[in-house]
Amino acid sequence: MGRFSKLEIDDDKLGKKKPEIEEAEPSYDQEHYINLGHKCFYTGEYESALRLYSRALALDKTRIESYLFQIESLIALEQFKEADLWCTNAIKVFPDNSDLLALKSLAIARTGSLRRAIYNSDSSMVKGSSIYCWLTRGEILLLQRNNNAHYCLEKAIAVSNSDWYTTFKVANIYIRTKNYTRAIPHLRKCIEIEPTNHYCWYLTALCYFHLAMYSKMDEVLKKTLELQPNCKPANDLITKYRNTPIIFKLIKRAFKKS
Repeated sequence: MGRFSKLEIDDDKLGKKKPEIEEAEPSYDQEHYINLGHKCFYTGEYESALRLYSRALALDKTRIESYLFQIESLIALEQFKEADLWCTNAIKVFPDNSDLLALKSLAIARTGSLRRAIYNSDSSMVKGSSIYCWLTRGEILLLQRNNNAHYCLEKAIAVSNSDWYTTFKVANIYIRTKNYTRAIPHLRKCIEIEPTNHYCWYLTALCYFHLAMYSKMDEVLKKTLELQPNCKPANDLITKYRNTPIIFKLIKRAFKKS
């Protein structure tokens, strides 16, 4: 090669691109993903919450909280068989945990096996009457149309010292079981504490829709969209209302008043 052996040639002149240096993704701890998951979960973004809780779980499988939050997200997404499977796997790691048994009982109930669900719920209550135990017991009893359900849900709130998160969950339980009138007072409490949470406003509007209280629904939806103009569930509810024939609205309203 002679005197040209050490000659440096600019890759750009040869039409070659220099390799780009990829920036490493920032490293976050488990708490970071759990906090982000909470922000999504308590604004109704359950798919995003599930992904974030899964990342938290991948970082540390020795903390039970990540299992619990992931299972709750699956239940919120109505993926009950997957929730049951995750409970089973988590119980192998934490065999005596009452919260896991409680969530498993709810997952079982939501697949239609109410008798087996009560059996599992009894087991969880024996091991420790935690917030999860009372919440899931209440929801299972609501599915059975048992009036003791309301006591269980109020007990969950009492055990939590009227914690916002528990009140939110109680409201959602009433909505999932179509007890819209009972959900509204709990949503109001949530809004009093967190008035900028657009999802609580939306859920209130949803309750008013099912109760055929359309003027109140409209008022609450306006507030929802003020806080979050791109709230998809709220916009979907508006579309659903507009597409409902007037005769059905009148029949629904008359039925609710009777």
